Amino acid sequence: ELRQRLRDTVNELAALRGYLDLAEGIENNAKGTALLSALSAAFDKAEALGAARKAVVFTESRRTQDYLFRLLEDAGYAGRVVLINGSNNDPRSRELLQDWRVRHEGQDVVTGSRAVDMKAAVVEAFRGQGDDPAVGSAAVSTPQARFEGSDRQLRGRLVDALRAGPVARSTVASCIAEPDQERAERIVAGLVRDGLAVEEDETLRLP
Repeated sequence: ELRQRLRDTVNELAALRGYLDLAEGIENNAKGTALLSALSAAFDKAEALGAARKAVVFTESRRTQDYLFRLLEDAGYAGRVVLINGSNNDPRSRELLQDWRVRHEGQDVVTGSRAVDMKAAVVEAFRGQGDDPAVGSAAVSTPQARFEGSDRQLRGRLVDALRAGPVARSTVASCIAEPDQERAERIVAGLVRDGLAVEEDETLRLP
């Protein structure tokens, strides 16, 4: 009797693994297709009314959220989808947070709490920004300093360069088009201090 129970248990586990493989192999489903159709119709209506082409989609699980993110990215919304969940550890969210910290350096809106700052970065990205990243910032009620030629702009250039790969410290000045070596060193020190860059053997990389 015990052996039979063990065999039954093994068979049940095998069946469950089969169901899991089947579920993970599904790349399209009716609800996803329906969502794309609904979004297209809703955006057309919003545009006709002069409203923003934006939508918020709620999901019950991270798995569904990841699926919809891939679906929307592949359906022509690449770069225009932001996520908000308990961790926001995906590459897109980390990139949003890094850019947001650079834009708001020295401002009270930066709390130092990753969870709080991440939420602010996502909300700001959802609201959209103007040509100057400082325009349209969330939770900022006072005029912001100019962006062109500022340390914030240089920090942003360096972060962009680091996304492509490690950068030798000796080449930072030319990399960010800053002839003042002392200023370039200050930009590096600030990024390292704020945890936005890591220095190893005279080479910088992203955390």
